[in-house]
Amino acid sequence: MVHEELVDVTADPLDDGAEVLTHAQHMKGMNDAIHTIDYSIPTTVYMVDFELPNGLKVTNHKWVVEEELERLY
Repeated sequence: MVHEELVDVTADPLDDGAEVLTHAQHMKGMNDAIHTIDYSIPTTVYMVDFELPNGLKVTNHKWVVEEELERLY
């Protein structure tokens, strides 16, 4: 999840183990739920569209970090 999906937190990074409320809606069970932060990293995240090998198209998949992307050209 990304910092913007968290409720009533400051802009500062959260400590490992912090419990937070989220309004994330991109996965079932995340909206209005309490989550524990395992760890956080300062990075850029992306929403991506892609097609699986079986032809299934995925639109606006959240959240992909730069290290997970592979240059295609």
